[in-house]
Amino acid sequence: MKRLLAVALGICIATCVFAQSSFTIVRPADGSKVREKIRILIPKNSIDEDSYVGIFLNSKFVEAVIPPVEGNYRVYTLDTKQPRPSEPEWSEGVPDGEAKIELVKYEGGDVPKIVDRSSVTVTIGNHMNIDVPKGGVYLRYGFQSGQSLIYDVHELLMSSTLSGIGNQNGGHPAQFPESELNYRMLYACDNKYANGDALLRLQNIADKGKDYSVLSIVGDPVPEQIFDFQMQPMYMRVDKTARPQAISASTGPKTFGSVPNYFGFSTGSYPENITFVYGGWPLPVLPDKAVYPGCPPWQTAFLLQSLSPEIDPFLVDKIAEPFQARGEFVDVEWELGHPCARIRNSIAEGTRSFAGQQLAKAGEAFGDDKVALDETIYFSLDTHKILQLVRTITIDHKEVVSTGQGAGAGGPAGPGGGGKMNVGGGSGMVAPPGGGGGGPVGAGLIMGGQQAAGGLTLPGGGKKGGAPGAGQRGFGTPGAPGGRTGGAPATRTQYIRQQFRQTFSLEQ
Repeated sequence: MKRLLAVALGICIATCVFAQSSFTIVRPADGSKVREKIRILIPKNSIDEDSYVGIFLNSKFVEAVIPPVEGNYRVYTLDTKQPRPSEPEWSEGVPDGEAKIELVKYEGGDVPKIVDRSSVTVTIGNHMNIDVPKGGVYLRYGFQSGQSLIYDVHELLMSSTLSGIGNQNGGHPAQFPESELNYRMLYACDNKYANGDALLRLQNIADKGKDYSVLSIVGDPVPEQIFDFQMQPMYMRVDKTARPQAISASTGPKTFGSVPNYFGFSTGSYPENITFVYGGWPLPVLPDKAVYPGCPPWQTAFLLQSLSPEIDPFLVDKIAEPFQARGEFVDVEWELGHPCARIRNSIAEGTRSFAGQQLAKAGEAFGDDKVALDETIYFSLDTHKILQLVRTITIDHKEVVSTGQGAGAGGPAGPGGGGKMNVGGGSGMVAPPGGGGGGPVGAGLIMGGQQAAGGLTLPGGGKKGGAPGAGQRGFGTPGAPGGRTGGAPATRTQYIRQQFRQTFSLEQ
C-alpha cells in the first residue's frame, strides 16, 4: 500500500510540473469579458532560453516579446485602448466585440520555427455598460475643500523635417524625439465657496521619495533640478466647470488668479539669491450645458497660462488667458476602472483661430505657418475628476532656404526674427535654423509650464526667466540675405513640424 501511494504521489507531482510548463493561456479565461489593459498569463516555465512569444490579436501580429515573470507566471499586458496607426480599424484602439487572442511560441535564431500556440476568445467592452441619460449629462468637477489631486505629467517633444519635393511627392517625415520630461503637478482645493466655486492652488511638487524635481524653465533650454522649497503656488477661483471667476468681490478690477508674494516668503530661512519657480496648467473647461455622445459641438474656452518672464508675478491680476476652441463629446469609455466621458477640445485651424488671436493683437500674420491644438479629456462620471488628459500642440513651419548657388552668392544671412519656442515650461524647443537667414521658429506661445519669478537673481547676477527671443510674439521672419550683386541665390523649400505632447495621469 505504501509503495502504491508513493507511485501515485510521484505521478501527481509529474503531472503538476508538466501542467505548469505547458504553453497555455491561463488568464484571461476563454469567453471572458475584458476591457482596457488585459493581463495575459502563461506558466513561467513554458518559455525556454531560446524561445519567445508572438502576440496576435484577431490574427494580426502585435509584437514579439519574452514576457516578464511575475510569481508563477509570465505576464504580457495588452492595451486594447492603444492606438495602432498601422491598422486603420485600430486607429483609436481595438474595437469593442469578440476578439481572438493568440500566443505563438517560437524557437530558433535566423529561421525561427513555431513550436506551440495557445488562444482564447474574449469580448472587449471598453465602451459598454455606461449609461448616459437621454437628455445628456452635466459634467461638473466635484471640488471639495481640502481635496488634493496629483497628476503625473509626461512631456514629449518631437520634430521632423521634410523637403519641398518630398512634400509634393507625398512623403511622410520621420519623427525624432528632442526631449522628454516627467514631473508632478498638484491641484489643491483650499476653499469651497457657498455658490460652489473653488479656490484652486496650482503647484509643482517634488518627485516621489525626493525633495526635488527636474523641471524645464521658460527661457532655459536645459531642464534643471528644482527643490521643493522653490516650487511656489498660483491660485485660481473657478466654478464647477473650471471657468475662472473673480477671487475678490470688491468694486475694483476683477482678479481671476494670483501669485501671492506672502506665501512661502515669511520663513527667512531661504538661501540668498534663491529662484522661486511657478508652474501650472489650468484645468480644462467643461461644457456649460448637458451633453451626450454625438451631440452638436459647442464653443469652449481653452485656458493658457498668461504669466511670462517679462511680467512680475506678484503684480498679475490673472494667470490664465482664454482662447476659443471647439468641444465635442466623442464617446463614453472605461478608463482606470471608471466610466468616463471622452471629451475632445480642438483648435483645428491654428493659423486663424489659435495663434492668430495673439498675432492679430500684434498686427502680424502667419503666412504659410500653422499651429493646431488638440486635447482629449477622460472625465470620470462617478468621481467627477479628470483621470487622464492628453494634450498635443503641433506647429508646422514652411521655410525657404538659400542654397547659395545663384549667379552671385548671397552675403551673410540677416538675423532671424524668431526666438526660442517656450512650450510647456520652456522646453527649449528650437526649429532647425534656415540656411538663408531663417532664425529659429518662435511659437508665439508660452504654454503654461514653469515660470521663474522676475527680479529674483541667481548667484552670479543672472536672472531666471529672462525675456526670450523675439519669436515669443510669433513665428520669426527669416532675415534677408546680404546685398551682394550678381543675382539672387538659388533656394529650396523645407517643411518643419514640431509636436509637443503632454499626458496628465491622476495618481491612484
